[in-house]
Amino acid sequence: MSRQSARVLIATLHIDCGQTNRRGEDVRQPTATYACHLCGYAETVRGRDQVRAFTPHIRTTHRQACPAAGHHTERTAA
Repeated sequence: MSRQSARVLIATLHIDCGQTNRRGEDVRQPTATYACHLCGYAETVRGRDQVRAFTPHIRTTHRQACPAAGHHTERTAA
């Protein structure tokens, strides 16, 4: 019997790539939502350029400002 370590979900980053029609027009805008389950912080952005910039930005920005920062680790989900 192997011993498994407990894992806790501390934050989620959900990305919806949106939907375009045959002409390349957005039917549904791309969105990204980040939620920190330690401090309750949440932020959502909409639009192709905003999502592209938000994704790398939020990982470092919130981790530095989070009041529960001691609980954040460098490990990220694949």
